[in-house]
Amino acid sequence: MKPGFNLKSTLSFRFGLDSLTDVVTRKVCDKWPDLGLKSFSMYFSRDAKENLIETDGDLQSLACYCYGMKIATVEIKVNVYMSSMSSCSGASAPEFRCKLIEYSIVSGYKYELIKNDDFRVTTVCQKKNKLNCQWCIHSWESCGYFEIKKINLTHTCGFAVKDYDHPPLTFLKTHTLDFTRDKPDLTFGDITALYTHEYGLSISRHIAYADKKLALKELYGDVVLSYNDLLWYTEELKRRDPMNIIELEVNKESGKFERVFVAFESRLFPLAVSAVDIENDSNWYWFLDMSKKTFGYERRYTFLSDRHHGLLINILIVFPDSYHSFCFWHMENNLRTCLSKSCGMTKVLVALFKKCAYAAIHEKFEKHMAEFKEIGGDALSNFLNWVPYEYWANTYFCGAQYGEMCSSLAECFNSWIDKERHLPITAMFDGIRMKMMKMASAWRMECKN
Repeated sequence: MKPGFNLKSTLSFRFGLDSLTDVVTRKVCDKWPDLGLKSFSMYFSRDAKENLIETDGDLQSLACYCYGMKIATVEIKVNVYMSSMSSCSGASAPEFRCKLIEYSIVSGYKYELIKNDDFRVTTVCQKKNKLNCQWCIHSWESCGYFEIKKINLTHTCGFAVKDYDHPPLTFLKTHTLDFTRDKPDLTFGDITALYTHEYGLSISRHIAYADKKLALKELYGDVVLSYNDLLWYTEELKRRDPMNIIELEVNKESGKFERVFVAFESRLFPLAVSAVDIENDSNWYWFLDMSKKTFGYERRYTFLSDRHHGLLINILIVFPDSYHSFCFWHMENNLRTCLSKSCGMTKVLVALFKKCAYAAIHEKFEKHMAEFKEIGGDALSNFLNWVPYEYWANTYFCGAQYGEMCSSLAECFNSWIDKERHLPITAMFDGIRMKMMKMASAWRMECKN
C-alpha cells in the first residue's frame, strides 16, 4: 500500500474474505500518523479503471478477485486530500470560513466557531467538550492581513464520518465562480454533478439555482442594476465611435427599460442587435425600421425567418420591395406537427416536401407537388394555404438566396454568443462587441499574412 502524497514508504499487510475496512484504516493511520490531519480514500486499479474501497464489501470483493486470478500481491493506493487550513494566511474572514467548511466536508470532522466576526475567527472541534479533542485554529486580522496565530490540526477524537448534507450558499458560490466564469450557461444538472463528483454532496435544484444566481451576480453584477449601466454604456459607445448606431428607449413616466438597438460599425461583418422588454409586433416593427435606417434604403434585402407573426406583418411594411423566405427547417417541423401521429407516410411526405422546396425548375416542382398533395390529402391542403409558394419554394422565389434555404446563420450566431447571451444586458452587449473586435482583428492579421 502506498500513500498518494510525497512519502517514500509503503505498508504491507494481509487481507482476506473476512477483512474489514476499519482495521485497514487503523493500520494506515498507525503507519502514517499525519493522516489524522487529512481525509483519505483507498483505491486499486483493475482493468485500467480506479476502484474505490469504501465498504467491507469492496475490500472483500478485491480479496475474492485476487484469489480467483491467483494474484499474490495487489497495490492499494491511498489518495490523500490535503487540508489547506495551514496555508490560509492572507485570506479574508469570509474566505477563511469557506476553507473551514471545505475542510469539514472533505475530512468529515465537524467544528464549532467560538469567535466569529470580520476581524477574528476561532474554531474548535465539535467534540472538544465531550472527548477533549485538541484540534483548534485561532486567526485574526493583522496589518491588513488575515493571519493564523495558533493552529493544532491533530484530531484526538478518533475517526470522522463524511455526512455533510447542507453546505451554505456562500461556500457553494465560491466554488461555482470559476466554472460560471467560463460557462455562464452552466445548467443546474452541471452544478449538482460538480458537487457530487468533487465533494460527494447531494444538493437540490433550487439550491443549485440560488448558487448560480449568486455566482453570476458576483461576476457580472446584479441583473436589475445592469439596466442602469446600459444608459452610461450606450452613451459611451456613441462617444467612442460616432459610426455606431445606438438607440435606447425607456418609459417616460416610470423610467423603465423598453428597448435598445445597437449596430456596431464594421465593414467586414455588419451586425445589429436589439433587446426588448417583450417580443411583439410593435417591437419587431421598431427593430426593422432601425435596421433600415442603419443599413440603407436603396437596397432590396432578402429576409430568411422562422415565420414569426411580427416579421410576417412588418417586413412587408418596412421593406415593401424586399424578399422574404421562410426557413425550410422550421417549415419541415411545422409539416410534421400538421401530420397525424398515426400517419404512416410522414417520412415520405417530408421527403417529397423537400424535393418541392429545392426543385430548380417548375416542371419538377409541379410533379413533386402533385404527388405530395395526392398522398397528404386535406391536412396538407390546409398547411399549404398558410405558406404561399413564393415564400419557400426555390423555383418560385424571386430574390437572391445564395443557396441558403435555412436560417442556419442565425443559429450559428446564437451558438457563437452562447456564453454572452446568458449574461446581464450590459455585459452581454459588451461581450458581443469584444468578440466582433477580436474577429475583425484576426481577419486583418490573416489578410496581411
